[in-house]
Amino acid sequence: MFLFGAGKSVKQKLIFDIGSSRVNCVLASFGSGEKIDVKRLFRSENVIMPEVNLRGLWRKIYALIENVMWEYEKSGRKADEAMVVFSSPWYFSDSRLVSKKFDPPIVIDKKFIAEIMLAQENSFKKDTSSYFGFLQEDLALTRSLIMSAKLNGYPVREPRQNILGKRAVEFFVSIYISAIFSEAAAGIKKLLENHGVKSTEFRSSPRVLFDIFLREGYKDLFVVDIGGEITDLILIKGGQMLKMASFGRGINYVARRVGSALRLDLNEVSELISNYMENKLDDKFKRSLEVVLKEAVKEWQNLFKEALEKRVLPDLAPEKIMLTGHGKISAFHEALSDPSFKRYTAHGRSFSIIEQTSDKMKGFFKNYDQILDKPYLDLIGFYLIYAANYAAK
Repeated sequence: MFLFGAGKSVKQKLIFDIGSSRVNCVLASFGSGEKIDVKRLFRSENVIMPEVNLRGLWRKIYALIENVMWEYEKSGRKADEAMVVFSSPWYFSDSRLVSKKFDPPIVIDKKFIAEIMLAQENSFKKDTSSYFGFLQEDLALTRSLIMSAKLNGYPVREPRQNILGKRAVEFFVSIYISAIFSEAAAGIKKLLENHGVKSTEFRSSPRVLFDIFLREGYKDLFVVDIGGEITDLILIKGGQMLKMASFGRGINYVARRVGSALRLDLNEVSELISNYMENKLDDKFKRSLEVVLKEAVKEWQNLFKEALEKRVLPDLAPEKIMLTGHGKISAFHEALSDPSFKRYTAHGRSFSIIEQTSDKMKGFFKNYDQILDKPYLDLIGFYLIYAANYAAK
């Protein structure tokens, strides 16, 4: 069960979900012991480009953010804080392992942890900038996370709270580090400041989802987040974010295939798929669309398999899959349930798909049905829960 923070004041905060084809934003009120009160949803149009060009796509996404803030300004609402969560392809991330031995033993203090984190963050920036061919100054780090720790060979529960003050001969931590483009962070921060937002924090989607699912008791989970242009895979094993992978196919690839098959423009396809996900199509047309969807998802399935083989193996995946984003389309369920994927799971069984049901999420909100009523808004729901519980920790 999620527990709300102990702050006494009620905060008004903007929460952004920035993906590869859409920007969702909510203004919500957070108070101690209170359910999340979503005051307003600001939802952009869905961008489906004929071909994917990251620079061109970012210009489109930034324009969507500007439009969202224009709608926010017109609403007359006010927020002092914002949390901006980036999905692929707008972040870079890695897991780092640090192991040390001491003779004589040392006491783990804040200075020691800060030095460890700084060294790993600097190494991450150097490696990432070198690999992708840009300057280290082009990267803006988000808040790093100690995912797990062992002292003297014994696991430390809740390491962020419990590792300090302990004596150690052997020290081991697993750290999650992520960064976004400095230009993107600076542009968004300035835009929000121009609209009266005084404080902005940035997160990557894997960091947020890992925190939420781990605290929900999912120590072994395979998260498959199907975005617009990108699908993210997050492998959680033994309470650690063990591996992450992405591949360049999402719902927009499927949309382009549907548009070609049914001779519809991309705006019509976007509306069609949205109506399909909300079960608003008549049975005959629904069946016709499902035939096309199933065929379009085949290539997505092949790339999912390739990601397992190249980015996950030799580690085996948990059989439980949490589908987020546009994963409610039945064709994705069928693709992931393919028996041939048994050889990639830890116990040799087919993937079992679980979903964070809207009924369960409703318990955290005062007005879920009135605001977060679309299937693709589950991510913003997760981000709101994270902001209410963990963001400051």
